[in-house]
Amino acid sequence: MSGELTLRARGVMARADSVRALLASPNTSLGRFRRDSTLLTNVDDIRQELTQLRAQLESPDGTVGRFSRDSAITLQIAEAQHQMTLLFADLKKHPLRYLSF
Repeated sequence: MSGELTLRARGVMARADSVRALLASPNTSLGRFRRDSTLLTNVDDIRQELTQLRAQLESPDGTVGRFSRDSAITLQIAEAQHQMTLLFADLKKHPLRYLSF
């Protein structure tokens, strides 16, 4: 996999993991993220980046396309994309659930 693609994948996976950890945390310092008005935008940005990465990995062109068929990173990106899609849908459907007063 190309170096740039690897860096992008690591970065977006780290962002997705951070959002999931922050939302799951009862810790007040991390739980403050729930009040962030940019949460929906951040989750949507992560979803879009994951979609782009997944499309690049699934492309049959070049080394990346051949590498992606059985790659663990491809599976991780697919799972993160699925989780961010579910989170995005829940944020849209139940926005008050993610606000701490």
